[in-house]
Amino acid sequence: MSESSLPASTWSVVGLFGFAGQTANNNGASFGLNVIAANCARVDCPYGSGFSTGTIVGAEIDLNQRKTGTTTPPGQAVGLFVTGDSESIPANGAYAVDVKHFGIGLNVPWSVGFQTDDGAAQTGAMIGALNTTGLSDSQFLTWKGFSGSPVVPIFMAAQLLQDHFLEFFDDPNRGTGGMRSSIQICCATSHIAARPIDWPIGAAHVAGVGEVPRGVPTTGVSTVRRRGPT
Repeated sequence: MSESSLPASTWSVVGLFGFAGQTANNNGASFGLNVIAANCARVDCPYGSGFSTGTIVGAEIDLNQRKTGTTTPPGQAVGLFVTGDSESIPANGAYAVDVKHFGIGLNVPWSVGFQTDDGAAQTGAMIGALNTTGLSDSQFLTWKGFSGSPVVPIFMAAQLLQDHFLEFFDDPNRGTGGMRSSIQICCATSHIAARPIDWPIGAAHVAGVGEVPRGVPTTGVSTVRRRGPT
C-alpha cells in the first residue's frame, strides 16, 4: 500500500512484506515465513557437526519507541501481532501459537515453552473473556496429561466465572461431562478455604461446608463448592 492512498494521519510503513498463496493445489501448505538458524554450515547438517556457539535466535523483534520531546505518544506497541481474515476454523483447529519439539528428529523438548524475564512485564499473561459483548466468563485454560495402561489422555480445564468463582473441569470438553469443582476468590482478603470436593455433572446438588451458592456475594472469604449442572 502506498503512502498516497492513505490520509497523512494514518500513513503506515512496512519493513518487510510477502505473500504465499495456493493457486491449484488442494490440501497443500502455505508458509508466510520459514527461516532456519543453525550452528552449522548447511540446512541439512548431520547430527554431531555443529560448532560451539553462545546463542541461536530464530527471530528477534525489536521495538524502539521514543518520546515526542517530553511527551509519550498515544497508541500502543505490539511485539507480535497474530490475526487474519479467515472465514472459518479448519477441521483440525486453528492455533495462534503452536510449540513443537526443539529437536523434532530426536524428540528433544524445549526447556520452557513460554517465559518472561524478571521485571520484563507488569502482567506475565492475560486471558481474555470468552465473548466480546454482554456478560461473559473467561476463556479456558487447559492442561493435558496421560494416565493408565494403555495410556489415556487426561485433561483439566479452568475458567473464571462472572461471580468470581474459578471453576475446574476434568474433561476435554470443558464441563459437558466428568467432574467439576470451584473455588471462589473474592473480596477483601486472600483467605482460601480450599478442599478437594468434586461432584458429578448431572447429579443432585450437595452443599459443602461453608459453601456459598452462585450469585451470593461474600466479604473477605474464599469458598470451595461442589455442584451439579449450572
